[in-house]
Amino acid sequence: MIDLHIHTTHSSDGQYTPGEIIQMASSSGVGTVSFCDHMEVAADFEGLALAPSAGVEFLTGVELSTVREGREHHLLCYGFDPRGELVNGIIA
Repeated sequence: MIDLHIHTTHSSDGQYTPGEIIQMASSSGVGTVSFCDHMEVAADFEGLALAPSAGVEFLTGVELSTVREGREHHLLCYGFDPRGELVNGIIA
């Protein structure tokens, strides 16, 4: 099982810390997760650090808010370097 759209406490609508989510994934058989917090990559660092010892594959992720023709849309991005300029230039 995989879950590639999880909000942590780093998002306004997240309920669990990155560590709690990694533990829940490990204990329930979810093999791959990605944190996709709103305009924030801080949890990705925790996921990258915690997932290997819990036996969970982790993909970096973020949910970007965009506007097109006056309407808000959310864009999910995966597999980037959370220290890189590409995503940080957008969310800064």
